[in-house]
Amino acid sequence: VSVYTWYVTDIKDAIEVGIAPDNGGERMSPPVLPESGWEWYNIGAIPNGYNTEKSVIIPHVPARYLKIRLRGGTSYYSSNWGLRHLVVSGELPPTEAPTDPPSSLPSISPTRSPTTSPSDSPTNGPSKSPTVSPSSEPTFIHEWGLEKHASAAAVLPSESDTWPDSYPRDIGNLIDDWGGSEYYIPNDNPNVDIEMDLGREGIVTGVSVYTWYVTDIKDAIEVGIAPDNGGERMSPPVLPESGWEWYNIGAIPNGYNTEKSVIIPHVPARYLKIRLRGGTSYYSSNWGLRHLVVSGELPPTEAPTDPPSSLPSISPTRSPTTSPSDSPTNGPSKSPTVSPSSEPTFIHEWGLEKHASAAAVLPSESDTWPDSYPRDIGNLIDDWGGSEYYIPNDNPNVDIEMDLGREGIVTGVSVYTWY
Repeated sequence: VSVYTWYVTDIKDAIEVGIAPDNGGERMSPPVLPESGWEWYNIGAIPNGYNTEKSVIIPHVPARYLKIRLRGGTSYYSSNWGLRHLVVSGELPPTEAPTDPPSSLPSISPTRSPTTSPSDSPTNGPSKSPTVSPSSEPTFIHEWGLEKHASAAAVLPSESDTWPDSYPRDIGNLIDDWGGSEYYIPNDNPNVDIEMDLGREGIVTGVSVYTWYVTDIKDAIEVGIAPDNGGERMSPPVLPESGWEWYNIGAIPNGYNTEKSVIIPHVPARYLKIRLRGGTSYYSSNWGLRHLVVSGELPPTEAPTDPPSSLPSISPTRSPTTSPSDSPTNGPSKSPTVSPSSEPTFIHEWGLEKHASAAAVLPSESDTWPDSYPRDIGNLIDDWGGSEYYIPNDNPNVDIEMDLGREGIVTGVSVYTWY
């Protein structure tokens, strides 16, 4: 699920996504959501928003109903805060059109993919309480921190490129402490690959990149994954030449401590390569990253009797709060079998929200909308990023409720704030 805020919009307390399975209820417009069966995921707060997009990965969970809780919305720029778009990824089973469909339900097919979360519980809970409390991770949620199990290295993709003295920096600065350190790269080296060997094949569900301060990555961020080829684990890692599948995170043209993620649909993999193309900073002679994290699941393994001293043994620590690209200008010396910047055919679909009966609802019975509100919900779900869905500052807490009409697989939600 991805949420894209409007212009100068803060959502100071929390954005949380609840999903619930099909209860057999009739599809209504506005939707009627069940009282029980909810599981909750945090997208996170947006304390200093400016056309901000935030997402949460949901681990392929069957669901029909969604509720997106927005808590603490406001804008110092306007009397309204708002969203530009809210999108849901996953897969809905095909269905034949009813013989007499309600005219109020949307029939628009998905259009385009978005690029692609810390949170406290909302201050005002909904009148219908879910069975699982918000701000708590379900027990089956994927693990953030696979990168901590990896042998990793920063590599220049072209044989003609060279590192200056004292570079590349210790890769541990990038993978050992989420968001609390800096990994600097000279502006003279705009293209870098981060290569990882997890040591054994596991399930990869996502990758999140968090840039350092004033850093642009103007051309592309792309993630490649490859299965176990039986090779020996080395440090620095030795990656295979074939078997790669590629996913776009997207470019970061105007970065400022920016976080971007990509959802990977539970693909078995041992190796990862993160391509960074067009990195620069006008503020400094270096650009850089604060952290790079990988989500998924690794099978348990017994410690070897004589482990290499160079391999990390740090267990995961904490969850990160989060994901348009052209092909990179300089490709790596080892070509993958699948070209970058192309989506695998099995990737999830963005646009499930367009199939939904949806409504904006005030969570407390004592809250009231002013005249002319709430606005047409179609402004929020029918056009990705190209519209505004305004909400008065006097209504800081809003729930977006959705009924997809039938149970499908939900893999993510993205929220994009207004201006």
